Amino acid sequence: MKALPSFPAARVPFATVVTDLTRCHRTWFHKQVDRCFVATQLVAAQAMKYGLISSQISCHGLPIRPAFNLPSKPKREIRQQLGMDSAASTVMLIGGGEGMGKLEEIAKALAKMSGFALQLLHFGTSLFEISLNELVSVP
Repeated sequence: MKALPSFPAARVPFATVVTDLTRCHRTWFHKQVDRCFVATQLVAAQAMKYGLISSQISCHGLPIRPAFNLPSKPKREIRQQLGMDSAASTVMLIGGGEGMGKLEEIAKALAKMSGFALQLLHFGTSLFEISLNELVSVP
């Protein structure tokens, strides 16, 4: 078998992008990172507390898709497109990872606290209509 040519090992830069805006777990901040991108000065301070130096940290805010910067459609048009009641109060719950808890329980608690019908928009435009203690999925 013919030997493969040997190439010098290239150094691959090591970067971390932290999207949390406030408290972060210390494992995000590895001391050998070349660059740690953070969204807020608060997180940059945490990075330094956990051993990074300022030359390793870049604070640029959160990157967003350019489409999010375009003017949006009128609210009435969006509600109609999603099959929502244009007159009902609407709550949008956004949660990621494990920190949000159970969305259904949160939705029921919101409906109970408000005392009137709500419609809830969450994750992938799934739509729920909530009336006090009921949570009913709308197709």
